[in-house]
Amino acid sequence: MLYLTKHKLQSAGDAAALAAARSLNLSSTQSQQITDAQTAAANFFRANFPTGYLLTASSSVSTVLGYGTGSLINTLNITTTATASAPTYFMRYLGYTTVPITVTGTASRKDVNLILVTDISESMNNGASPSACATMLADAQLFLKQFSNNRDTVGYVTFNDGTHVYAPTTNFNPTIINDVSAQSCTGDTNTAGGLHVGYQQLQALNNPTKLNVIVLFTDGQAEAIAAVSRSRVRSIRVTAMAYTMAAPAALIRRAPTPTCLLRAARGPSQACSQRTQ
Repeated sequence: MLYLTKHKLQSAGDAAALAAARSLNLSSTQSQQITDAQTAAANFFRANFPTGYLLTASSSVSTVLGYGTGSLINTLNITTTATASAPTYFMRYLGYTTVPITVTGTASRKDVNLILVTDISESMNNGASPSACATMLADAQLFLKQFSNNRDTVGYVTFNDGTHVYAPTTNFNPTIINDVSAQSCTGDTNTAGGLHVGYQQLQALNNPTKLNVIVLFTDGQAEAIAAVSRSRVRSIRVTAMAYTMAAPAALIRRAPTPTCLLRAARGPSQACSQRTQ
């Protein structure tokens, strides 16, 4: 019984740590994000370890968040400590009626430098309802809301005949999200220029302790990614989202999430196509 209790407690502690990490995008300030993380951890812990499970008592979880040092200075570590008091059976005859059980769960989240590059050329107005342009802009706003304000850094680049830069900032919600909402699609397509400017923005940030990512939203073939690949830049991931009726269904009307980006870093996925240097 003690083994079953500890196994269940460990699973609940791990779930709490993961839930805390995933909740960091819910609020705009770091202090409120910590509160959100601790609340999510407590909720997920209780969902996975109900009060009185196998006659346990005093079950609880505490959650601590802290950044690492050195090369891990932008990696946030979440540690949960779960405790419960389990009843004994045969040990009662020796005077032990309960046994305290303590387990720890850990999760880590690396802050992100993200440059979102979107195609706002006339071809995005493809006659569909809603148009590829409208779908892309809505997806882009939802996508950016998955990141953590004042922890992640987000910049925005648009391209059509030329390019326009919205400077990277940690206070991107709602600033950059409002910039995305205000776009309209006109003009020709300068994909290579948009990607090049996005790459320059990441270079200027010059922070290898964060996860450096360029995300491209377009309706065309992403041939320009090959040019980025040939630059042999290390530690920069390029992810392309296709918005066209000829694209695979898995790539239409779905914006990549941070989870998708992490999965893409390990190998191909249905929702993301990527090149890693």
